[in-house]
Amino acid sequence: MKTNRFRIPLLSLLLFAATFALFSPSLSFELVNFDDPVFITHNPILFNGFSWTAIRSAFTGLHGDETMYVPLLWVSYLLDLKFFGASPVNPWGFHFTNVLFHALNSVLFFLLLFAFCRKPWRAFFFAAVWALHPLRVESVAWVTERKDVLSGFFALLCLGAYGQAWVRRTGAGTGPNARARLNRPLYLAALLFFISGLLVKPMLVTLPCLLLLLDIWPLRRMELAWPSAGRAAPRLILEKLPFFLCAAIASLAVYSTQTDAISAVPLKARLLWIPANYLFYLEKFFFPFRLFPMVPRGLLFIHAFLLAIGVLAATSVWLWAQRRKSPNQLVGWLAFLGLLFPVVGIVWIGVYPVADRYSYLPSMGLSIALLNVLASRRRSAPDWLFRSVRASLAGFILAGLAVLTTRLLPIWHDNKSLFDHVARQSPEHYGAINYQARREFFIHGDVAAADRLADRLLQLQPTVSFGLTLKILCLSQLQSAEAAWKFARAHYPPHDNVSNPGDYESHLAILAFLTQRHEEARRYMDETLRLGVFEPKSREQLHALAMLLAHEQGDEATALAHASQIASLRRKTRLAPEDFFVSYTTLWDRGFFVQALPFFRELVRTYPARPDLLNNIAWLLATTAGSPADPEEILQMVRQALAGSPNHPVILDTLSVAQANAGDFDAALQTATQLAAALALSPANDAPHMLRGVQKRIALFQKQEPYREYSSNRLLYAP
Repeated sequence: MKTNRFRIPLLSLLLFAATFALFSPSLSFELVNFDDPVFITHNPILFNGFSWTAIRSAFTGLHGDETMYVPLLWVSYLLDLKFFGASPVNPWGFHFTNVLFHALNSVLFFLLLFAFCRKPWRAFFFAAVWALHPLRVESVAWVTERKDVLSGFFALLCLGAYGQAWVRRTGAGTGPNARARLNRPLYLAALLFFISGLLVKPMLVTLPCLLLLLDIWPLRRMELAWPSAGRAAPRLILEKLPFFLCAAIASLAVYSTQTDAISAVPLKARLLWIPANYLFYLEKFFFPFRLFPMVPRGLLFIHAFLLAIGVLAATSVWLWAQRRKSPNQLVGWLAFLGLLFPVVGIVWIGVYPVADRYSYLPSMGLSIALLNVLASRRRSAPDWLFRSVRASLAGFILAGLAVLTTRLLPIWHDNKSLFDHVARQSPEHYGAINYQARREFFIHGDVAAADRLADRLLQLQPTVSFGLTLKILCLSQLQSAEAAWKFARAHYPPHDNVSNPGDYESHLAILAFLTQRHEEARRYMDETLRLGVFEPKSREQLHALAMLLAHEQGDEATALAHASQIASLRRKTRLAPEDFFVSYTTLWDRGFFVQALPFFRELVRTYPARPDLLNNIAWLLATTAGSPADPEEILQMVRQALAGSPNHPVILDTLSVAQANAGDFDAALQTATQLAAALALSPANDAPHMLRGVQKRIALFQKQEPYREYSSNRLLYAP
């Protein structure tokens, strides 16, 4: 035990360092267009940085996708803003916290396993297997999945506090009949940690059942035999009543807030999928190859169902038979099944039925179950040989897991690497093709290529709204709004739970407006607002469109009512033409470039002496790939802006971008170089940040490349 006094801290430090180092490459990763925009980039609670008002708002409302009450998750992001200067363009701090919590969790799990088995190296190995496993990549490298690492932190603290609450015993023996004294502060601490975990991720609702399993092993407060269980089980369940009550409240909260996200799949189909889903996680734990996010739903074949049932049943029966000899095996197996149960398919939320991230806590159960594998026993072979082989095998396994994790991590570097990896693993993956199509449309400006990919999407799934809305956009740009309207009306999809509710109706509202069908436009817009969408800022955009529709019909009262739902226009008592900039930018953001351009031209004619407005319009038109605006027309807008505000650095930056857009890279390079020199000497607080952007654009101009960005998104989601 004296040796353990130093060994345990050293092993903890080693595990923390190894875990942190392995996942540290993610510190340089970008945010990805897979829920990160909802949870981070477009999340209003993060717009104005850390404040006590924001903290209070985290506990008094729903944020992000507005389908979950997870206040401690928002608080963690707010603390990233305060202490690490994290932001969507500099997400280092977000990634650092994810890696830090995962490294801390590895140590907590090691300490928990050591408390269970009192074998330091055995506890270290199985904690390391869990921590270094490539299944952890999705939870750690993806900022949105802070939910996993933070809820896991509180869950481990809960388990540790609960276990320690019963370690001091009075009387003789350590069996189920030994008298135990409850440490009330530790019990209350366990309850507090459990509640904190639920406030990060409600998936922890089955954690009280794991506490009951700990009563069986290692606490041995109950045996899996009828006399013992009959006497002890009611008391053990009753003492955990506060835990079960909190779990019930969290479950009700999830059901009430995520109604729109729950797939309307028949109960029979969901039950049939559960065995196969369990088998998926078992397979990935022991054979962690071909891992990728967004695993699509496939077809369930009878042989797969029977195989899954057979594996689960055989494993359960065998472990039950071994329960007296190795109780940890049964406890770990049941922990795996129970912790995974909320997401294994009994309720389908969202698009993807299985995901690596769901295994974050449940995989700990498998480590617990495997604790006694290759335990030391009397053997005919020399003890040193057995130990050497076992140590070599352990090192080989950990090294192999680390290599697999190192290879998998880079797929989360940015959007392109993520979706390219998904496409490699599943060439016909709907999400990957959709991303590629929208990249062609919005990033490369190749509408024809996007249209071909839209047709491919419709061949795969003709009624899913992602492919339909993309086809609508392509038709509106390649042909006309009228052609897009006819297609949209003819292909109205059933509810598919893939796109945000109301998204298709919003496209119909826009097309009806653009084709002068104002009454239908308002009807579809009312339906869109009734159905709602997940992103709060998306609702602001919808109100901006509804405001434009009402204004075009002369209904100023209704237009003002919609304006009151937009933060920047909330106090308006009369709408001016400039107030519709957000409406036109929303049209542009949705991809209706040709149709939005006349509105911007009208604004330019109405406000020829507004440098700020002219600059924003020019930047938007010049940075969009596939922009239908004449490059010379854009340059004229910038010159008008400079006439009203000579030598303004922001407008000069726009001038360089517009010159490059027009193909005059020499002029663009000269303008940008002069601007960079001025910014380097500027005492302004934002000068260094702006200088970095200008330097990036200079590098592009030197390669004869224009600067492109999805600037409408930035203009709409700016605080």
